[in-house]
Amino acid sequence: MNLRTQHAHLLYEITQQIATLLDLDELLSRILSLTISSTGAEQGSIFLLDVEGRVERQILIRNDLPPAVSQQVIQAVLEKGLAGWVLRHRRGAVVADAQTDPRWLSLPDTPYTVRSALAVPFIHQERVYGLLTLIHSQPGAFTEEDLSLLTAVGHQAAAAIQNARLYEYVRRQQTTLTTIINSVQDAILVLDPQGVVFLVNPAASRALGLEPDATIGRPLSDSIAIPQFLELVRQAQTSGKPTQSEIVWEDGRTFEVVVQPVEAMGTVITLHDITHFKALDTLKDELVATVSHDLKSPLGLIYGHAGLLKEAIEEIPSYLHESVEAILGAVLKMQTLIDSLLDLAQIEAGMDRMTERCLMDQIVEEVVESFRFQAEEKQITLEMEIAPDLPPIVGNPLRLSQAVSNLVSNAIKYTPAGGRVTVCLFRQEDALVVTVTDTGPGIPPAKQRGLFSKFYRTGMRETIAQEGHGLGLAIVRSVVEAHGGKVWVESQVGQGSTFGFTLPIPREKLEGDL
Repeated sequence: MNLRTQHAHLLYEITQQIATLLDLDELLSRILSLTISSTGAEQGSIFLLDVEGRVERQILIRNDLPPAVSQQVIQAVLEKGLAGWVLRHRRGAVVADAQTDPRWLSLPDTPYTVRSALAVPFIHQERVYGLLTLIHSQPGAFTEEDLSLLTAVGHQAAAAIQNARLYEYVRRQQTTLTTIINSVQDAILVLDPQGVVFLVNPAASRALGLEPDATIGRPLSDSIAIPQFLELVRQAQTSGKPTQSEIVWEDGRTFEVVVQPVEAMGTVITLHDITHFKALDTLKDELVATVSHDLKSPLGLIYGHAGLLKEAIEEIPSYLHESVEAILGAVLKMQTLIDSLLDLAQIEAGMDRMTERCLMDQIVEEVVESFRFQAEEKQITLEMEIAPDLPPIVGNPLRLSQAVSNLVSNAIKYTPAGGRVTVCLFRQEDALVVTVTDTGPGIPPAKQRGLFSKFYRTGMRETIAQEGHGLGLAIVRSVVEAHGGKVWVESQVGQGSTFGFTLPIPREKLEGDL
């Protein structure tokens, strides 16, 4: 076997041994031991460099030096020694005799003799990843063929170091992510693209009674057999879009479930236990509904008597008239609030389930026309854009009209004189979409989250005088969700707001479209 063939065989052997190593420390040690044995060197050292060119890891010939002394040695050889020359010139070098070659830096108190040396950089894609130096106690121990072999090894070593670094980074990121997920108090499940569970955090194990060993590696349906939950996951996987819903578990607990598809990875499922909040919400609703119902009769009585009093005191001072008018105005406000609360209670209790075939274009047109005079009084342009040939839906026309009215009323209320309110109705895939856009002051992102909650007020200086009892948008949300739709808001400060909702088109109508 000639020398060239022997070196090619050695390069192949070395490459094969380092290509699969992913632990950096093990990789560096293997590179050093293989190059020492293949060249007949006596000892060697390796420096691994970061992106700034600083030494981040090293294997020194002397491993008994204190850290501070090691740093001094490294600094010295990088500034004045062969290692520094190789890094500056980005190519390997052979020192035939260390006693006469100025590139070699002799250090004091070294317990070994150096007469010849060989050093090569680890270069991959124009970047220097490290440096290898081999030494021998005899002069002329290394040849140009050794340099050629180690230069080739250096290129392979640089690629292996890059792979090991990437692996180390991914492993570190994975460890960090796992730590974060395991510390989250919400239940988290992660599925692979085939729907097989590959991660269950401790909170999920506790909340759902799942044993990781029995759950991981199996389809989700083997561990959780709740149809509504599995359907929510299926919808997200099919559409590629996040889905969210409140799901009642078999034991009566209620979870807010968010399913988030992640491209090329699978599906992330988060479950937040809201049982306590639902119980408090139910208790609050029952209390409000009871109190509202009990107040309705005495308020009607007060209003009736105040009206009679107004008619009976025509001849008395004006301040008494003002007092009666104040009583009547206050009672009307309270009655409006109570009516809204009772409406909300009825909607949420499902007492408005009488549905019929509804034409949303007619409902929207009637609502817009009913606000035409109010808009003109405020000098607001009220526009309507309705797409043609919209299919009917099934719903409660009174409640749907109420939902559209609440949005249009709010838009007019918060839009200044000279502004514009635009009401749109169109079809989007399997749903009808209603949007109401205004040119009002807009709403900051931080204040948008609770807009559809009961009694919510933004407290903005620009709109505080117009804010009502905070139930209008809550009614919209309840009506829309009772019809299987969703509500949303898009707004930027100074650029107005768009409130909208969707209403699903009946399945038989969708099939008829095909």
